Amino acid sequence: MKNRKYCNNEIDLLQRLKSENKRLKRIVSNLQKQLSRIDLDRYENLKELVDKQYREDMKQSEKDKWKCYHCPTGQLKILIINRHDGTKYLRKCSNCSHRTKIQDYTKGIKE
Repeated sequence: MKNRKYCNNEIDLLQRLKSENKRLKRIVSNLQKQLSRIDLDRYENLKELVDKQYREDMKQSEKDKWKCYHCPTGQLKILIINRHDGTKYLRKCSNCSHRTKIQDYTKGIKE
């Protein structure tokens, strides 16, 4: 099989791609060495901190979920009512007189 003859533009492109590939391989090997040097035991506490922050963010989003739409500072608190036709609930604002409509209470309702 005969070798193909390249023109100058193709040769320049090939050389540039080869040098870029070589440079990228060097970077990858350096990063792999750095990863292997990291002492994972040092960062055990970091996972605990991340989990704690995640739990706090979830609590904050729950608070924002039950924020009153009528006043800026109120929170909608749940009120459970036992009636003759079953257990019902509604949410009432802690700051103003706004409240939601009465609904059936089930175990999956979040406080």
